[in-house]
Amino acid sequence: MRVASARLDGPRAPAPHALRRRHGRPADEAGRVVRLREAHTPRCIPPTALELIGQGVSVAVATRDAAMRPHIARAWGPEVLDPPRGPLRLCVDAPEGSAPAVNLTERPEIAVIFARPSTYQSVQLKGLTLEVRTPTERELEVVDQHQLAFSADVQKVGLQLRLVRRLVNHSSLVSVVCTVDELYDQTPGAAAGAPL
Repeated sequence: MRVASARLDGPRAPAPHALRRRHGRPADEAGRVVRLREAHTPRCIPPTALELIGQGVSVAVATRDAAMRPHIARAWGPEVLDPPRGPLRLCVDAPEGSAPAVNLTERPEIAVIFARPSTYQSVQLKGLTLEVRTPTERELEVVDQHQLAFSADVQKVGLQLRLVRRLVNHSSLVSVVCTVDELYDQTPGAAAGAPL
């Protein structure tokens, strides 16, 4: 079993002390609740996908709610923690109370797509969320490094740097760790959708 912490945000979330009473689970001073989730046998990430994830890619995270409605959020600073199998950590733009923030703590299913703007080379990952918490200073530094690499790539296709700077807001980011269970080539072309 893997222990994972998940922060329950949003106006409808009960106070931490109420969570302790209702669910009988420990909560720390930040209101994070300890959850137990089954560990998964991770997929081996191919070298080409590992290389892509480490570049200035656009990162989008897809989650869903209990009614199967999808929600998309931008993410930054992806890192494969134990190459080549994962898990993956990234910082998701999920402001408190937003649909992605709620989904990440209530529904474990997650999909992440990495796409390089200058070439359209794309990879999709599917897995389960293991942890949601406040980013560390180091993780925010990785976010800033990724933003610089992303800025350099999108300038090749004409996007102005001042617009890219507006995309990142540290205060709305949450650190997410997820498994790597499925991988797909999503580069436009005949092989799009093929498993990796």
